[in-house]
Amino acid sequence: MKHKTIVATIAASMIATLAFATTPVINIVNGGSETGTFRQILNQMSENFDNTFTQANNPVVAAQSFTKENVLTVWSSEWPGNPDLPRIDVTGDNLVALMVYETLVCSREYNSFEEMAGKTVKLATWGSSTTARYVEGLGKEKGINFVVVPFDGSGAITKGYVGQDADTVLNITTRQPAMEEDPTTNCFAFSADGDISLAFIDAIITLDAADGVTDQMREVAATMKTTQAFQDSFKGLSLKIATDDTVDKLISDYNTAVVNFTP
Repeated sequence: MKHKTIVATIAASMIATLAFATTPVINIVNGGSETGTFRQILNQMSENFDNTFTQANNPVVAAQSFTKENVLTVWSSEWPGNPDLPRIDVTGDNLVALMVYETLVCSREYNSFEEMAGKTVKLATWGSSTTARYVEGLGKEKGINFVVVPFDGSGAITKGYVGQDADTVLNITTRQPAMEEDPTTNCFAFSADGDISLAFIDAIITLDAADGVTDQMREVAATMKTTQAFQDSFKGLSLKIATDDTVDKLISDYNTAVVNFTP
């Protein structure tokens, strides 16, 4: 019986190896910025299979590459709320994983929202209308006149802060270590602690994928999640892999995020 178990295990391993060996070329399309988290995630995944990489920089340009087969991309939960952007459905058949990441506020000038009260504060963050609406509401709640300084993505926000083009930022927590290299930085408000309510949920998905490709991308994402490179690069990011048991809940979480970002 033990011998049969070993043989069966070896056979299963060979089948899995064969499946990955026959994976078609994956056409990676990044609709995010060149320095943002979408690009970093897709780069790490791309190390595990043959691929082409299209850096589109925005979802409109990205959609032009979605005519290819076996596309792997990341679709923001902010984008469906904008009628001017392409409509892409996230489903149980194409969802690889959800990227759930918390946000924080850091500043060289201030140590708390209380210090900002009654003042006009330039806040560097994403230039999207949904984020701007959130910042406006946060300012009203805290008695602060926030003026949004728009950036293309989390990487650009961080670069602007490190380069001292911005002194107060709303960013994702994966960027905290880079910003805290400046010893004058104080990160004082965190969505994970309930200080702010803005968190992001984005979907890693496949489009027009051959049979088995989505499952293979799920395996790639699950393996990547355990690596030191992932853990070092993405502090504060929770990567939730779609499985038969979790996919319905993850789709519901994504759709809830879409509603929250819809005007």
